[in-house]
Amino acid sequence: MIATWLLHEFDGAWLPIALYLVLTAAISLIAVLFAPAIAKREAAKEPMISDAPASVGGAAS
Repeated sequence: MIATWLLHEFDGAWLPIALYLVLTAAISLIAVLFAPAIAKREAAKEPMISDAPASVGGAAS
C-alpha cells in the first residue's frame, strides 16, 4: 500500500519506492543484529524452571 501511494504521489517515479525499500531493509537488518542481545537480556530476567520449588502444597509422602 505504501509503495502504491508513493508511485501515485511521485507520478510513477521508481526512486521513492527504491528508497523506501532500502529504508525498510536497513531497519530489518538492525533489528536482526540486535535481536540476540535483546533475547539474552530478556532471558536473564526470567527465573529458571529449576529454580522453582519441587512441590507445591507441602511435603510429598
